[in-house]
Amino acid sequence: MLHLPAEIIDQTLQELQGSEKHGLASYATINKSWQTAVEAHIWKDVEVKFHEFNSFQEYCSSSGDASSDARRSEDGIDDDQEPANPDSEDKSQGWTDSEDGEGDYDSEDSDDITPLDEKISAARSEQERFYQEIATVWRELSRWAHDFQLQHIQVRIHGHSLYKLLGYLRQYEQDFLDDALLGPRVGPEIQQLSAITTFSLWADEQIDLWPALLACNLAHSFASLSNLNIDNADREKKYIITRCRFRKDLAERLAKLPQTLQPLALSLPYRGNINHEVEPCRMLHRGRDILSQALNRISVSLTTLTLKLNQISPDIFWNPACTQHNPTWPNLLTLTLETGFETGFETAFREYMLHGSNWELPRRKAYAAPLSVLRADITPAEEEDEEFGDFPFASFEAIPVGLC
Repeated sequence: MLHLPAEIIDQTLQELQGSEKHGLASYATINKSWQTAVEAHIWKDVEVKFHEFNSFQEYCSSSGDASSDARRSEDGIDDDQEPANPDSEDKSQGWTDSEDGEGDYDSEDSDDITPLDEKISAARSEQERFYQEIATVWRELSRWAHDFQLQHIQVRIHGHSLYKLLGYLRQYEQDFLDDALLGPRVGPEIQQLSAITTFSLWADEQIDLWPALLACNLAHSFASLSNLNIDNADREKKYIITRCRFRKDLAERLAKLPQTLQPLALSLPYRGNINHEVEPCRMLHRGRDILSQALNRISVSLTTLTLKLNQISPDIFWNPACTQHNPTWPNLLTLTLETGFETGFETAFREYMLHGSNWELPRRKAYAAPLSVLRADITPAEEEDEEFGDFPFASFEAIPVGLC
């Protein structure tokens, strides 16, 4: 039973006495009065101490109240400009780049690209506004972050994917390979925050890899950054070529992260490309897994590396161009790697359920790692994912021999 001070009950009764006929009050009235009394009692004894203020959270969204000054847009398209929603059923804009570079496009409206030009222009202007607002927030933080001992900044982003819009650019033979729509790299206009040691970015699971690119950009504005946590996702079901382009750009920016980093957590789970039956799409660049290679390079100076992503190769352990056969991780203490086998929505998962232990999983090579012990567990999913059909799931954890 909950016991509250008598003054809360007394205050509520006094406010309600005589306010309603027959001594009865509506539930909403009682609830509002009760909440006011409780808040007054709680805040009466609360004392805010500046040295305890060590975290700042920024909310970025492309939806919601358009009049809100705190509104942000990570996809660069305002609500009034018809954002490129991947779930849109507009058949006149059905461009999809396929794995082999070919695409299908309904040419009925292909001669009229005015709406597309407007969307591209809106996207670029909105991204410029986004970075200007980020720069404004960073300048404000630079005035008092050090005095308040601000150490941790969290950014949360919601919005739509850019894959579809960039697919249109490819259809009209416009150059989308530069980073015009991937967001400009952080320049002198972004204020340096020397007191920040931890930066975290969370993104809506329906977004592309743009938030992860943003996190890598902003990481360079923290001179003392030691902990970076990127929680993004890549759940788009098509636009494979464009997705590979994002992945390549992300690899380049990850390789250039500040050397002051110690723990790095990167979550990029990709699920549900139902355009294939069994084999996952190839997310390689010229036959190389440059994302795994970039993570290998950045991990040299890390003490903790936590990864959750699909489409990863043994390049995460060493560069194939190197003659040394052991991972070069002089400082790494803990490596946690979660990955999964991408399957089709119907065929592969249901065959596993029918054949059980007779299902043949892809074979893995055993890589010797004298400095660490590699543990792997493959466990079946408890329930079928009705939308994505992911199965099975593999989890790896590497622990130094001295700690075993």
